[in-house]
Amino acid sequence: KAAGVIYRCLIQTSEMIKSGIINKEKIQGFMKEKLSAEPLVKEIQYASMYDPETLDEVENAGKEALLAVSVKVGGTRLIDNMLVKA
Repeated sequence: KAAGVIYRCLIQTSEMIKSGIINKEKIQGFMKEKLSAEPLVKEIQYASMYDPETLDEVENAGKEALLAVSVKVGGTRLIDNMLVKA
């Protein structure tokens, strides 16, 4: 169930970027809000946006952005990412 929340979070965030919201703070805030709403998620280790070529964290989404999330569900770490073309 928690893995589905991560996937839905990434899909919704990619839709935000495609609609023109490209600021890292807004995107991170949205992802953290969505992930925190899942009771099974005990800890958000990271939820951010990166340059897909350099893997450097970026302030704004460019033509492409890599969204990456890591959360703790119980004792298990779940990681997922998604490449978004703006």
